[in-house]
Amino acid sequence: MAGYLGSEPDRAIKNVKDGLTALVYHRDGQVSQILANQARRVEQMMGDLTRRANYARWQPVGLQQYWRQWMRGRAEVARVKATTYIEKYMRALQDGYNSPSIQESIRQHPHDPASQTGTVWVNKINHFQQAVDNAPAWTNPF
Repeated sequence: MAGYLGSEPDRAIKNVKDGLTALVYHRDGQVSQILANQARRVEQMMGDLTRRANYARWQPVGLQQYWRQWMRGRAEVARVKATTYIEKYMRALQDGYNSPSIQESIRQHPHDPASQTGTVWVNKINHFQQAVDNAPAWTNPF
């Protein structure tokens, strides 16, 4: 994204929007429940393997516990990566296209085509920032 942040603001805005969309999707209660149910089914299968295995040298290693910890950890890593990405590039968008100097330039030259395009970007960025600020909290379902 860093390669086109300065040259293609619409693409950069869409990229950050896609990240927020994924976060909001996973924050949805129904989606979280489906994912948690799938993880529990895998955990249950691991428990069944441990209980059914009656090999002479079989030593239970607690696969269920490892699976549960792994899922919880991976979900947390994904959340941190997504929120960090969104925060980093929202700051870059704000600094690059919504700075006070750009807003002043837009006010001074309202009929200039570049100012009109800048106004569209500023409005998109402001609208998107509101969506980021109002995104619901995420609870790890695992």
